[in-house]
Order: sequence, then structure tokens, then C-alpha cells
Amino acid sequence: RNKEYLADCFELISARKFFDYEVSKHIPLAKSKNLTLKVKKVPDISFFGDKKGLSAVVQNLVSNAVKYTDEGGKIVVSFSRKSKHLVVTVRDNGQGIDKKDLPKIFDKFYKGDKARTDGKSNGLGLYSVKEIVTHHGGAEGSSACRVTRESEFGGGCKRGNVYTFSHRCIDAG
Repeated sequence: RNKEYLADCFELISARKFFDYEVSKHIPLAKSKNLTLKVKKVPDISFFGDKKGLSAVVQNLVSNAVKYTDEGGKIVVSFSRKSKHLVVTVRDNGQGIDKKDLPKIFDKFYKGDKARTDGKSNGLGLYSVKEIVTHHGGAEGSSACRVTRESEFGGGCKRGNVYTFSHRCIDAG
């Protein structure tokens, strides 16, 4: 993708409407697994972005959380402001990612631990998340995408993943 393409597909997006709608798509599957899917209040701010691309980011992060969180688990999508950026965090208490896999999870075609996957993954989800968010940031670095490991992988201890990305807002404050 180049900057001209991105400029053509960017539109003004209401954060509250966009994220409420995108996350709500996952409620039926979360309920079917007896998961709690909580969306904390989305700030009333706007930003320019590729709605289709950002929809794919939310789809991937939330669907992964639903897929890899065991029955009865919890997923929280929260929002905060950091300077002129909206920070979006998807947190779950699911299976977690093995420490050895973390450096590679955003690599194209990387699938991680075979025991953790259902064999249907093509290894493009988190790679696409990174690419879409990076393209939104451009050379100025106004967006960022990262994943942090909140706790140990498996073994009966607290587990989970935290995915965070940020996007520059147009509203002051």
C-alpha cells in the first residue's frame, strides 16, 4: 500500500460508533462459550482511517481472544487517551502465548504452537493486524501496534494476552 491509496480509503470515523459496532459482532460467539465480553466506554472522539482495514484489526484481535479463551473466561476491550492518541486494548485471560513464540507472532504465516491452534489458521491474522495499523501510522508513526504477554503460558497459572494499538485522534483534549 502506498500513501495515495491510503488517502483514498481514509474516512472520518466516530470511535464510539465504530468500536461499539465492531466488538458487538462477537457477542453471540462469546455467549455461546459462556465468556464475558466487556467493552469499556469508548471515548466520544473521531479519527481518520480505513474503516474496512480497522474493522479487520478489531475482528482479528477480538475473535482470537474469543477463540483462545476457555469457557467461562473474560475478555475486556478498553480505551484510553494518551496525548493525541486513542489507545485500544484487547485483554483476555485465555491460553496465552508461549514466551518463545512472542517475537514471531506478527510474522507472515507464523502459526505458533500446533497444540494451541485448530489447524484452520493460515498465519496471516496478526501479520495483517500489524500491517494495517502500521500503514495507518505512515512515516510519522502516529499509530503503533504491539503485543505484551501479561502472564505465564499455561500450567494452571493466570494466563492471557494483551494486544494494544493506538491511533491519532483529530479531536483536541
